[in-house]
Amino acid sequence: VETFLALRATELTPVAAIADAQLQLNNNLEAIVDNAVNSGGDLTGFTQTKKQARAALEDSIYVIAGAGTIYFTKVSPNLGNKQLLTFSRSDLERQRDTDIYVIGVRVQELTTGISNLLVPYGITATDYTTFETRLAAYYDSLQLPRSKQGQSSAALKQIERLVAETDALLN
Repeated sequence: VETFLALRATELTPVAAIADAQLQLNNNLEAIVDNAVNSGGDLTGFTQTKKQARAALEDSIYVIAGAGTIYFTKVSPNLGNKQLLTFSRSDLERQRDTDIYVIGVRVQELTTGISNLLVPYGITATDYTTFETRLAAYYDSLQLPRSKQGQSSAALKQIERLVAETDALLN
C-alpha cells in the first residue's frame, strides 16, 4: 500500500483525504518500527553491568568498612559502630543484590563524618570518592532492568494501538 501510494503520489495529491491517509500511514509504519526496536530489549547486558558494579562495590565496602572498624576500635571506641562495620568478604558475597546496596549505604553513613580520619588506615579521599561513586553506580545498575522492562512493555502497547489504527485506516 505504501509503495502504491508513493508511486501514485502526483496523481493522488489533489485528493486531500488520500494525501492525509498516506501521511498517517507513513507515520504509523515509522512509529511501529521504532516501537518494535524498543520492545525487543535484551536485558542480558544489564545483568552483566550489575555483576561488575556489585563486585566493584563489594571491594570498596570491604576496604572502607575495615578501616572504619579499626577506627572505632582504637581511636574512638564505639562497639555498636564497630559491629556494624565488621564482616568478611564471604558475608558480602552471600548477600542479595539489594542487601549489598543497604550495607553500602550503612557503611557510608557510619564513615562519612570520619572519612578524613581514615587516612592512617590506608583510605585516601580518592578511595572514599571511589566508594561513593561505586555505590551510586550500583544503585543505578539495580534500576536498569526494571526501567527497561517498563519501556519494553509500553512499546508493545504502542505497537498494538498503532497496528489497530493502521488496520482501520486501510479498511
